[in-house]
Amino acid sequence: MSTQPIVTFESSDPGVSQALRVLSLPNFLRKIYAFYVRHIQRDQVCAGLIDGFTAKSTEETWRLIAQREAYKRQWFEFWDAQDLDFVLTIPNSLPAVPHGGMKKGWRACGYSFLFNIVST
Repeated sequence: MSTQPIVTFESSDPGVSQALRVLSLPNFLRKIYAFYVRHIQRDQVCAGLIDGFTAKSTEETWRLIAQREAYKRQWFEFWDAQDLDFVLTIPNSLPAVPHGGMKKGWRACGYSFLFNIVST
């Protein structure tokens, strides 16, 4: 979906290009890369993203949606228990970046993931 609107000879952001390269790797190479990131670079979050960065079947997608909805239910139950009127969140943890600056920054989007999970 992210590359469908791109026309011939149109370039993409370096971060998206890197993410698409990782997505196109065979599973065993992606697992090796995730192992490297997890144990050599010691980045558990990024390794988890790389591990789960595969095309999903319909069954897997619905299972993930069910997990997301259960997490949202827990969040809103906590919200009600605390009698909160609003919660300030950070929709994106990254400041504006220069052209081509997202080559390594595409993985630093944990706040955006959490915001999107809770707000949808």
